[in-house]
Formats: sequence, C-alpha cells, structure tokens
Amino acid sequence: MNPDKILIRADLHLRLWHICAAMAAVVALDLYVTLVSGTLLEEMAGGKAIFDFRFGYSRETANRLLTAFGEDGLRAYALWHSGPDTALAIVECVALIMICLRLTRPDVRFSIPASTPMRMAMAAAPIAQAMFDLAENGLVLGILARLIPADGWLLIAASWATVMKWIFAGLDISVTTALAGFAFFKLNRRRSG
Repeated sequence: MNPDKILIRADLHLRLWHICAAMAAVVALDLYVTLVSGTLLEEMAGGKAIFDFRFGYSRETANRLLTAFGEDGLRAYALWHSGPDTALAIVECVALIMICLRLTRPDVRFSIPASTPMRMAMAAAPIAQAMFDLAENGLVLGILARLIPADGWLLIAASWATVMKWIFAGLDISVTTALAGFAFFKLNRRRSG
C-alpha cells in the first residue's frame, strides 16, 4: 500500500481515545514489568539487574545471571516476565506511532507539519525498537530454556538486540517529547494571541 494512503487512513481513523487507551496499557504493562516481575526476578538473581534492564551484557555476566537465577528464577522469567514484556514492546510501538502520527497530522491546529517521508521515518523508529525488543525477548527465552548456549554468538546477538532496543527507545522518547513540546508551544501561542 502507498505510504500516503496509509497516512490518510490513519489520519481519518485515529482518535485521541485510541492514544489514551494505548498509553494506559503501556503504563500498566511498564509498571508490572518494572515493579512486579522485574523486581521479583532481580531478588531471585541476588539483586542483579535482569537482561532487559541492562545496556548489553557479556558472556560472563550472562552466565553469572543464569547461575544466580537458578531453576525457579529461569521458570519465573519465562512465565511471569517474558509475556508482559513482549506485549509491552508491541503496545508501546503502536502507542508511539499513534502519538507521532497525531502530532504531525495535517490541518490540525496544534500539529507540526511534516512530509510523508518524515512521518514514515517517525513511525519507523518505534518499529525498530519493537523489533529489537522482540528479538531480545526471543533470544533470552532461548538462552533461559537452554536451547541457546550462553557462550555462543546468539548470546552476543541478544546483547546487541538489547543495546539497539535502548538506543531506539531513547530516539523514540526524544522525538515524541520534541513533538509534544512543539505542539504544546504552538497551542499556547495560539491561545495567547
């Protein structure tokens, strides 16, 4: 499908309540992953940060973490953390895309005009973040299930997926915050005169 048609369709159907619902889901999942399952897993690992909360990791670090988890920790990671973390990656991607599209929508009084290629590029960053996050989750699950040796090149791929996830997360947050700031400034400028 043509990018212009995709954006036109999104502009016609995207409503503020869609964004609010997606953001509520992101907040709920993020709180669960960070404060519930993440905290539980860190306790099970003797206070060590879990794979998802690191900016990459070495083979030695991964092996120490796997040993610290023990069988109960590995099972808890797979059962209680990976599903919500995977859902968070997908829902966050959708929410960020919706925010970027809404704030760059043509002919809206507070939006920031952007060309079709620029709008598509803004949508590509959350997709890249989600893809790296999903790759990280799958590779970490493989390592936890002992399907992937914790000393192989796939461990290095999991670490790099984690690093790239965090880089794109920073980019996504920066772009979304900048767009929201410009929109807020534009809206306030119109109100004041």
